[in-house]
Amino acid sequence: MNTTESFLSNIENIGATDKEKLEMLSVAVNAWNNCVIITDPGRDHQVIYANTGFERLTGYDREEIIGRNCRFLQNDDREQAGLLHIREALRTGSECTTILRNYRKDGELFYNELYLAPVHSADGELSFYVGVQNDITQRVKHEQNLRSAIQDSLQDSAWLTQAILDRLSNIRAGRVIKEMPKFTAREREVLTRLAKGHANRRIAEDLGLSVNTVRNYVNNLYGKLNVNSRSEAIIWARERGIN
Repeated sequence: MNTTESFLSNIENIGATDKEKLEMLSVAVNAWNNCVIITDPGRDHQVIYANTGFERLTGYDREEIIGRNCRFLQNDDREQAGLLHIREALRTGSECTTILRNYRKDGELFYNELYLAPVHSADGELSFYVGVQNDITQRVKHEQNLRSAIQDSLQDSAWLTQAILDRLSNIRAGRVIKEMPKFTAREREVLTRLAKGHANRRIAEDLGLSVNTVRNYVNNLYGKLNVNSRSEAIIWARERGIN
């Protein structure tokens, strides 16, 4: 049981009134670094409390948050698997942990790891929901970059085998490209790094470009070189001393 779950469990077991529970929660969570809200299930889960951490996370003042359902943080980004988890938890009166794409007041995207838990009155009635948010944007971006790096590494390791096969095929067919196309300065920079076997992401980092821009340059080079693959482009460049 994590710290939040333990705290909520203790609050439920002390036999306090709903008002007393809310006051105790307010005092406790305002001192947390975590971002915390409390919602009223009887009023479409409108926010009835938000701590200062939630204000810092979202950029909204408390007066802009109270009385609203937190769905406003999703803007128009409503097709999210995490929302299905939340709806099911609210329908069944249970707790859940999920990840949402949310947006700050200035429109900046952040990834929100939300822990949602019900709090009941002494007679077992659902009184309100507590939501604890954790900004995991850096973790998500790191995971995305890692997946991209793995894909680039696999692409880099695959080109060599294909390059050898293409080279043998060209020799058998007697294909030799003699003409030298005209390149822009940027195209030559991309081609030089391509000839060294660099992945698109590394080329983008070296030249200060986006990965999509590098892909466009590579595709344009394919057309100028009259080749159909990365390995053919690498061979073409190396045969002409571009490396």
